[in-house]
Amino acid sequence: MDDRPTTLEHPLRLSARVAAFLALLAAATFGLDAGLWALRDRGVRLLPEAPPSEVDLLYAGEGRVLYLGDSVVGWIPADEPGAASLGGLVAETSPRPVALAASAGRGPHYVAAQLDLLLARGIRPACVVVPVNLQSFGPTWERNPRVQAEDLRRAFTSGTWLPTRALFVLKVEFGQTSFDEWLQTPVVVAGRVRGNVRSMEHDESLPAEVLGGRRLVARYAADLGVSRWLPLLSAAVERVAAAGIPVVVYITPVHPGHPSHAVDPADRAAISANLDILAARFSLPGVTFRNFGRGLSHEDFDSSLAQPNGHLRLDARRRLAASIAEAIRAAVQVTR
Repeated sequence: MDDRPTTLEHPLRLSARVAAFLALLAAATFGLDAGLWALRDRGVRLLPEAPPSEVDLLYAGEGRVLYLGDSVVGWIPADEPGAASLGGLVAETSPRPVALAASAGRGPHYVAAQLDLLLARGIRPACVVVPVNLQSFGPTWERNPRVQAEDLRRAFTSGTWLPTRALFVLKVEFGQTSFDEWLQTPVVVAGRVRGNVRSMEHDESLPAEVLGGRRLVARYAADLGVSRWLPLLSAAVERVAAAGIPVVVYITPVHPGHPSHAVDPADRAAISANLDILAARFSLPGVTFRNFGRGLSHEDFDSSLAQPNGHLRLDARRRLAASIAEAIRAAVQVTR
C-alpha cells in the first residue's frame, strides 16, 4: 500500500502552514503595536513612525489648548515674511498655552479621527479648538484623493498603527476615491447638477474671473446633504464635549468672491444656507460655537482671481485670532 501523500494533501498542508504563519504574524504585529502605543502613552517612542508623528501633536495638547484644523490655521502669505499665522496669533492671546495640531490638506474626517483618538488614549486638553471650513464638505475637497489620508484616519480610529500601515503599503486603498472618479463627481447646487469637479475646478481654458466664479460656487455652494464628513465631525465633537472637555467650534471665514466673479444671487443664497446648516449642526451642548463665515471682504483673503480660498491676510488673521481667543476664554470659564 502506498502511504505517500496524494497530490491533494500537499497544497492542503502548505495552506495550513501558511495560515498558521499568517495568524502568528498578525498576532505578533498587533501585540507589538499595542506595546508601542502603551509606551507612547508614557512618553516613550522606540520607532519614529510608530505611532506616527501626527500623534505627537495630540499628546502635546495634554493640559493645553489643542488647536486642530487645516492650512487656514498655519497659512502665512508669501508677501508677509516674518508675520504670524492665525494659529500663532491665537497662541499669543490665548488664556492657556496652545498646542498647534493643524495639518494642511487634512479634511474634517481626519479631524474627527483626531478627536476620537484623544478619547481613546485618555488625552485631556484644557480646551479643543475645531475650525469648520465650509469648503471641506463639498465634492471638490471631500472626494479629493489627495486629501483623504485614509491610512492615517483608519490608524487613528482603529487605534492600530503597524497593521494599518502594513495594509496601506500592500496597496490596500481603504476605499479611497480614484483621481478620475473624483473629477467626474457631480457638483450639485440647490438640487441641480451644475457640472462636475473637472468642469467646475479644472477648466484652465476659461478666463480667470469665470474660473474663479465657478470654483467659488463649487467650493461653497454645493449641497451639504450628500456630505459624508459632516456627520463624522459633528458626532466626534459631540463625543468630546460629552466627555467634559471644553470645545470651541468656529466656522472659518468664507471668501465672498471678487467683484468680477459672475455669481448668481441664487448661488450666493446657497452659500448662505450652507453656513446656516453648519451653524445648526455645531450648536451642540457643551460646545462654545462661533460663526465667522460671513462679513469679510475679498481683500481680507490671500487669494488670486482664479483661486478663491480661505487663507487670510494679516489684519484679518489678527481680528479672527482675537475672536477665537475670546471664545477659548468663554469655553474654559464656563466649564470650571
